[in-house]
Amino acid sequence: MTMKRMRDNTPARRPFWYTSSGFSLLEIIIVMAVLSLFIAFAGPRVAKSLSGLTLKTTSKKIAGVLRYARSQAAGTGWLFNVIFDTEKKIVYVVKTRPPSSKSLYDDNETEDEPEEGDDEDDRPQGDSAQAEIRSYPLPENILISKVVIGATESSAEEGEGIYQLTFFPNGTSQGADIVLADEKERSYNIHVDFMSGVVSLAEQTDE
Repeated sequence: MTMKRMRDNTPARRPFWYTSSGFSLLEIIIVMAVLSLFIAFAGPRVAKSLSGLTLKTTSKKIAGVLRYARSQAAGTGWLFNVIFDTEKKIVYVVKTRPPSSKSLYDDNETEDEPEEGDDEDDRPQGDSAQAEIRSYPLPENILISKVVIGATESSAEEGEGIYQLTFFPNGTSQGADIVLADEKERSYNIHVDFMSGVVSLAEQTDE
């Protein structure tokens, strides 16, 4: 005589913390309130940090543009002009032919007809003989707040303008100080030494 095992239909016990009803409305409200407080306090700090990073990155980029212009002028024998358009917030690099050693006021010569023994062989040839213009627009929240080139100085308060810094084939320049700033009034100064043309970058502090 065989006995059949009776199936136990008693439901298994679940942990006391388990519930199938999901989150209550009160719990959701509490979580949303905590998240809102976190965003309110941490959000501005994160935005400020990102803005400062943008200013620093842009300043390094423009300093790199100036170093590029200096090295190209020394390497190719051409003049490299760095033009700052403070209104459009664009930096241009323009390669131009060095001026001729002949007088510009000699009535017996024309610009297109060099005299014998002073031909184009002394001027850059090959790929360097083509004009070159490069542009570097600044981010929307970055402005050129001050430009000092040689004895010419400008600032954001005096209005926008166009200013040109020239790097010569011997590595020198006119000397310059360019200040980039953001809406939080943080700023970086890019200094170009007029004797050596060396470019340096430093953050400006309120001291």
